[in-house]
Amino acid sequence: MKRGTLAPTFGTVVMTGAAGRVATLVRPLLAAHCRELRLLDVRPVTVFLPCETPMHVKLEDADVLTPAMTKAEAVIHLGGLAEDATWPDLVKMNIEGTANVFAAAQAKGIKRVVYASSIGARGFFRDTAQLPAGAPFRPDNHHAASKAAGELVARMYAEKFGMQVTCLRIGQVSVSRDDVPAGMWTGADDLARLILAALHPLRTSFRAIDTIAPERRAIFPNRQVRQMQFRWRGRNLPHRAQTAAEAPHS
Repeated sequence: MKRGTLAPTFGTVVMTGAAGRVATLVRPLLAAHCRELRLLDVRPVTVFLPCETPMHVKLEDADVLTPAMTKAEAVIHLGGLAEDATWPDLVKMNIEGTANVFAAAQAKGIKRVVYASSIGARGFFRDTAQLPAGAPFRPDNHHAASKAAGELVARMYAEKFGMQVTCLRIGQVSVSRDDVPAGMWTGADDLARLILAALHPLRTSFRAIDTIAPERRAIFPNRQVRQMQFRWRGRNLPHRAQTAAEAPHS
């Protein structure tokens, strides 16, 4: 959709971590579907579209975070630490920060939240491509454990407050799968379109979706993706048996 030819699909949508690498890759498509995409980050967003509104916000600062969500209809939570770090830092940013985002959204009456989790939350399974949606957490490092904890926070807000939450378990995000380990690639275009699909009303209050692109000539088994009527554009290289700990995560 070209801006100016059709009305945007969504009104005001808040995005945390908007200056990050993943956000920068998915923002153009998302902005085309939003009347306003509100860009929250502690780092400056120096290049943005007319429909994008940069705001300097820390996830730990509830006094600023909550007002930043005024009159928004949905939140895309990409903020926090994207790599392994010390446990206190991960708790502060990825667990407490996530809890702050959900609390702020709930305080402002926002019903839909998309949370960027990590495929590493189930990283010690030998082959995440063959797991059912309800498989338990098996995080492969401290970062993945913090993301799993974030999913529990997300589920609590979905079930206690009636929010509609989609957790997207992200792999290594890039435009091309070149140099990405087998079975670990999340295509930037697919991720942007998955986020858009997740912004629509849900049939259930909570879902967690693996965003790893399916292999060539393989059908991705995620039932929730099929229910979204989502069609993958990217394809991973053939998957070999390995733990996700052998490859980095976003």
